[in-house]
Amino acid sequence: MQPTPQDYGAVAGPPDSHHRMRTMAYASLHAVAAGWLLITGVSAAFAEPTRTGGLALAVNGVAGLAYVLMARNRLFWGASSAEASAVRTAVRSVDWLCTFPPMQVEVLLLLGVLPGGNVLEFALLPALAAVVVGIDLTLRAAFVEVRNAPLLWGAAQLVAATLFVVQLVLLTNATPTVAAADRSTTLFFVYLWCAYPVVSFVADGVRWGTAFDTELIEDVLFTLLDVVSKGGLAAYIALRN
Repeated sequence: MQPTPQDYGAVAGPPDSHHRMRTMAYASLHAVAAGWLLITGVSAAFAEPTRTGGLALAVNGVAGLAYVLMARNRLFWGASSAEASAVRTAVRSVDWLCTFPPMQVEVLLLLGVLPGGNVLEFALLPALAAVVVGIDLTLRAAFVEVRNAPLLWGAAQLVAATLFVVQLVLLTNATPTVAAADRSTTLFFVYLWCAYPVVSFVADGVRWGTAFDTELIEDVLFTLLDVVSKGGLAAYIALRN
């Protein structure tokens, strides 16, 4: 009687094939996101070769590089490895830490707010953005989860959420010098940022109450949000002229 792959402890063909297909799907999603971010960033820089276009290129360039790294991570580590998931979380958090603060300046410039007469906004908003992302990054780098430290996690995320709201209030109350339509379009991308903490809090809550790992779902939602918020904002800069 011929031995089967299971007799040697090997994985049967169909599950392994399914795993490879899922890995390729997620890697392709990250590759497409990287391409879109880079294309829109370059387009914004060429369409508006000023500080605004330059910031869009810098932000999308860093984000695009992060997605290249995550696509590589998927291809070499797979879709559901715990180690790969930790690396992807670290890459995404560092990406946000590098891109979210300059996006505050990008939005202020799009609203027509000038650095000369608004030093406080241009200094305070990036600092708040860095602290908000830094708190979450610190928690995850220390492997703090809701299930093993609910009070610490809750207190830290409450502080981050409060600072995030303050940041949004300051941005929306900044005195614009652009047309109302331009202000509304710009603030649409600002309000879109609210979806990030919602996805994060819901996913962490699911992990707290169940054994279900939401990392793959989070990854897809965060990727789509980056494509719209960063890539969309850069595309708007490129097309508004």
